[in-house]
Amino acid sequence: MANFFYDLKLYASILRLAIHTRMQYRSDFFIGLFGVIFSNLANLILIWIILEKFNALAAWSLYEVVLLYAIWLMSQGINALFFWNMLGLENYIVDGSFDQYLIRPMNPFLQFIAREVNFMGFGDILLGVSIFIISYNRLHLSWSATQFLWLFIIVLSGTAILASIYIIFSSVSFWTGRSKSLLRIGLRFQQFGQRYPLDIFGQWYKVFVSFFFPIAFVNYYPLAGLLSKPNAVNMPILAYLSPFVAIILVLLAIIVWHFGINSYGSTGS
Repeated sequence: MANFFYDLKLYASILRLAIHTRMQYRSDFFIGLFGVIFSNLANLILIWIILEKFNALAAWSLYEVVLLYAIWLMSQGINALFFWNMLGLENYIVDGSFDQYLIRPMNPFLQFIAREVNFMGFGDILLGVSIFIISYNRLHLSWSATQFLWLFIIVLSGTAILASIYIIFSSVSFWTGRSKSLLRIGLRFQQFGQRYPLDIFGQWYKVFVSFFFPIAFVNYYPLAGLLSKPNAVNMPILAYLSPFVAIILVLLAIIVWHFGINSYGSTGS
């Protein structure tokens, strides 16, 4: 336990250093931030165009779909802030620079994720919170404190689910040396699927993202429960399983990471 808190203290120190380094280039930070916001606004405009034409998607109104997107954005933003460096794991493995994280007296995983902080995640979080507030008001919702607490748990669970997917897919490079192709497929798949209600994709897709690639628990099932959409959730219990799915995926990610570390062989370069 003492080692755990020691590692966390070192992690916080490395994280502060990474943040300080990135903030030396503030113009780059703000350009990137606005770039992320405008990119997501383009996606929202596309959603608006589609909903203007069809009025609803599988019984989800415009602002309900925007809420769906907002929850994903908040989870993705936190994930991008702290776990973005996982996307570059294969580069460290191929050039041998991953060795440095194994010879220091600190948890290799905490060292590695603290190495790079993606401030563009702030753009996702900022826009996610903004469009959530707008949609919440437009839908005239009146949630209790308990429901807002559940929303907070949903966002954290979604972050854990997305981060675990990053870790599992990236860790493939411990065995293959490469994982970016797999990561790109997974990221494109989840980014597209998180924008719309799952019902429009068909039953086979819904089963796949529920039990094999469980991104449906990031936003779809929990929000369907909060909005009381019985037709969207065939099994009502699915609306409350996000934290449990997150725990399972985190444990799986830890196992895969440790197996990967044990299988790692330096390139010697």
